[in-house]
Amino acid sequence: MSRYDYRSRAVDTMSVNVSQKMMFVFLVLLLIVLGYVRPIPEDHKKQGLVNPAGNIMVEIRWPDKVDADVDLWVQSPEDERPVGYSNKGGKIFNLLRDDRGNMDDPTELNYEVAYGRSLPSGEYTVNIHLYSNRSTLTEIPVTVVVSIQKKDDTEMRPIITRKAFLRVNGDEITVTRFTLAADGSVIPESVNDLFKPLREWKEPQ
Repeated sequence: MSRYDYRSRAVDTMSVNVSQKMMFVFLVLLLIVLGYVRPIPEDHKKQGLVNPAGNIMVEIRWPDKVDADVDLWVQSPEDERPVGYSNKGGKIFNLLRDDRGNMDDPTELNYEVAYGRSLPSGEYTVNIHLYSNRSTLTEIPVTVVVSIQKKDDTEMRPIITRKAFLRVNGDEITVTRFTLAADGSVIPESVNDLFKPLREWKEPQ
């Protein structure tokens, strides 16, 4: 066997050893990482330890692909200033998505949502506002769903579903007003749609 063959075999052996060591190190690192990745236990799910983003959720939907900017405005008993696109966070509510139709939106979904932390008793107001309509529709149908999760519930439950129509740029509609009792339940006789302006709210003098 030539000197060249010995050198070639030595190089092959070293390459195999290095590859085996690298594979071993990779497996060790993988086992360490897997030790930190733990699925959520089923009993935790049943106990409600996996919580949603809040205790109250307000969603609005209008037809997908329609190039219209519809705004959601909400106010809780503890939010002195209404929450909407120009004031995305209050004491209770936060606007999580401000959808402007086709503008700066990679999806065809038309959807806005606001979440609220806790369920303070008192009156809640939900408004929709047509900021702009760049579509050919003469009216924009908007579906509004209000859902809550009480202390002992394991998931959000819809309490109010409404459909309203916006026709002219600048239109603002109070879709629903309702009052929650101390236990988080809706007081039936409190539900109404008497107009209460939220977008043009001004700080009391």
